[in-house]
Amino acid sequence: MIKFTIRVLNLKVVRYFFSAASATVVDVVIYFLAFNYIYHKEDIHLPFYTFSAPTASLALSYTCGLITNFFLTKNLVFKESDLKGHHQFLRFVLVAIGVLFLNYVLMNFFNSSVTLVSYHLTCIFCSKLWCIKFYCT
Repeated sequence: MIKFTIRVLNLKVVRYFFSAASATVVDVVIYFLAFNYIYHKEDIHLPFYTFSAPTASLALSYTCGLITNFFLTKNLVFKESDLKGHHQFLRFVLVAIGVLFLNYVLMNFFNSSVTLVSYHLTCIFCSKLWCIKFYCT
């Protein structure tokens, strides 16, 4: 059993999914804390723009999750990479921003046209984008 566990943990895919799951937990916890305890469910009023509490919480939690995911993925999955850390981080951030933008566009599209199928199609599409992200980094 121990040998099997060691073989499974040596697989890059398992370590990648562990990194992603850990970053997701960080993202969700930070969102909850920011929404309920930092912003107190109230909008943030700036002189030039008003951010809703969910949007501000999402920005903070997504940033924390992204940084967590990068460092875990860099140190657990892609240890042998020859790229400099700041180049890896730039690539990682660009892909993550692209995924976030496409996710936002698709969610708005599906929520406006199809309500029942939207969640499933968005999940399928985002899982495919995460696979692309896995092979690009």
